[in-house]
Formats: sequence, C-alpha cells, structure tokens
Amino acid sequence: MSNTDIGIAKYVQERFPISMGMLYALKTYLRKLGWQEAEASVFLAPLDSGIRVVVPRDPFTPDVISAAQAVADVFEMLAMRLHITLEEAIDCVKHVFEEQQRGEFQTAGHCTSVSDAGVVIYDASRVDLDDPDDLPGSSDMLLLDPLEAVQIAQHILSHQRRLLPMHEAQIAEFEKLSQELLAELLKEKGPAAFSSLKWNGDVQHAYISLFIRDGTEIQTWRRQAFKEGRFAHDLKEELFLRYFNRRYKAQFLPKIEKAEQEGDNEEEADQDDDSAAPRKVERFRYE
Repeated sequence: MSNTDIGIAKYVQERFPISMGMLYALKTYLRKLGWQEAEASVFLAPLDSGIRVVVPRDPFTPDVISAAQAVADVFEMLAMRLHITLEEAIDCVKHVFEEQQRGEFQTAGHCTSVSDAGVVIYDASRVDLDDPDDLPGSSDMLLLDPLEAVQIAQHILSHQRRLLPMHEAQIAEFEKLSQELLAELLKEKGPAAFSSLKWNGDVQHAYISLFIRDGTEIQTWRRQAFKEGRFAHDLKEELFLRYFNRRYKAQFLPKIEKAEQEGDNEEEADQDDDSAAPRKVERFRYE
C-alpha cells in the first residue's frame, strides 16, 4: 500500500469513520446509482463499464487496514464516475447514513423505527444488530400505520406520570427478587459451570424451585401478582425474567462463551490447517 493510498484512507476515516452503519449506507447509495450487486458486497458499475468495487462485509474483514482501504477505493471510484470531489462523494453517502439513522430508537430490548411505511417495533434480541442485512421476522415485529402509531403513543403518554414511578419501583422489586434467584442458581454449582446453551433451562429450574417452595420472596411475589389477574401476572413474570437475563446473564457467560469459541476455532483448525485462510474477527457494534 503506497503512502498516497494510506493518506486517502486516513482522510476518509477522518471525514466519515467506517462502521456497520456507514457500510450499509454506502451499499444503499451504490444501489441508488444503479450499481448492480453481482455477489455479496461486490458491485458492478452500470452500463457494462466493467468497473467493480468491493464493500467490506464489516470494518474488520479481512483486517481493519484493508477494510479502510477498500472503502477509500469505493469513494475514489464514486468521485471519478460522478465527476465530483472525494469530499463530495463522502458527503453524499453521509447524507444517506443520516437519513437511515433518523427515526431509529433502541431501548434495552427493542428497536422502534419510523419510516415512510409507518412505525415498526421489533425485538432486538432476535436480530444481529451488527448485520444490516439481518432483519426481524414477521412474528417479531409490530407494524403500525401512521395513525395507529400516533394513537398508541398518545395513549401511553397519557399514563406517563404513573409509568415512570412504576418503573423505578419495578426495578427495585426485580433486583430484590434477582438476589434470591442468583442464590438459588449458585446453590448447586459455581459460575463456571454455566453455559449459553443451558442458561435458560437453569434459570427456569431455579425459578420454579423458588415459587413452589414455601416462604420464598418469589412465591410471595407471584401470589400477589396473580391476585391482579392472570394477564397481569404473566406480564410481570415475563418482565422479571427478562430483567434478570439482561442484568446477570453476561456476568456468568462471557468466560464460558469465550472458551466455547476457542474450542470451535481449534476444531476448525484441525479440519483445515490452511495457515493462509482468513481468521474470524470478533465484531463490535458501532454506535
């Protein structure tokens, strides 16, 4: 890589740092210009000119420097084809990026997107947020037309004064219950014995053990919740287990998942001992 190539790549990074969102916007812009996607991330210029560019799958493939250079090459080609400056080419894609980000709101477990189609709310835990092409399934989405969305938003906001204090009380209540559930989980085995594959089963087993046992906090809480009706009871139970998993699962599993990943990598290496093969690179979400 020449000094000129390095300089252009650094300039692009300073103007518009590479990220999953930036790569998604770059692909979108190429499609708008009529570039054909011959294969994953490989685009051909229109009118059979034979020009092709490669947009990296993520900012780390095959490595950070190569990905940055590949992106810089795409911007250079855009500038030449459109007869504009490199700065103007970057700004065009940056505008697409800003349009895509507008109206997107992510909470701890859900994403809400406002677009020309309407409003969609989907379960973010079932989607790889690092992959712009990973879309939620229809069963994981709540799609609202514009009027429905406004009506529902207004209804929820009419309860705002009640909901905000409820949230604070709920967190305090869930944290107290979590301590009892944690103690039950750790009663028979230490943190190192848990795995991502068995986590949900272990939590359910511990939770059931507590609510069928007399005198536990969780049994008392469930009985009280049930007095409010089966629907309210089921909602509270689901919210508690969701809180517990978000709050504590990561504390148990990172080391285990790392060990499992290393085992997978060793198995792959045994099957294919090609030292020149590309290595898996851990992907991070860019905010």
